[in-house]
Amino acid sequence: LIMGKYFTISELCESDKADKLGIVNVPNEEETKHLEELIEVIDRIREAWTKLCEKNNWGRPSIKTNSGFRNEALNKAVGGSSTSAHRLGYAIDFEPNNQRNKEFYDFLIEWLRDNKQPFDQLINEKPRCGIPSWVHFGLKNRKGQQRGQIFTLV
Repeated sequence: LIMGKYFTISELCESDKADKLGIVNVPNEEETKHLEELIEVIDRIREAWTKLCEKNNWGRPSIKTNSGFRNEALNKAVGGSSTSAHRLGYAIDFEPNNQRNKEFYDFLIEWLRDNKQPFDQLINEKPRCGIPSWVHFGLKNRKGQQRGQIFTLV
């Protein structure tokens, strides 16, 4: 499948839950196009994150994908919203491997603003002491909207 500089479509379709339940989590043609759009943006994010990590001596700048594309069966299995951008191939839940989740979230807010990058949602998910357990990034919603929402989901 198609790949960017840092992220691949197959990586964005991997799921321990799907493997465990025998769910084949493969995107259709339209969903694949959406994943390609998403990869274009998150590759640029990863590039800028690398520079920031190097500048601040924060260690490995790699980013771990917790959840990307989810077909209907997988989305139901993980308790995802029926309107989730993950269903469309337009969302990723990710976090930096260097454990700098708070810095990563703050960086994303700044990067999206500074680059005037349209997006739908940036969510600080399940924070502990304000530090995100992971960050949800949604490029577009079901209606193709990019509402620029930034919030915390406890």
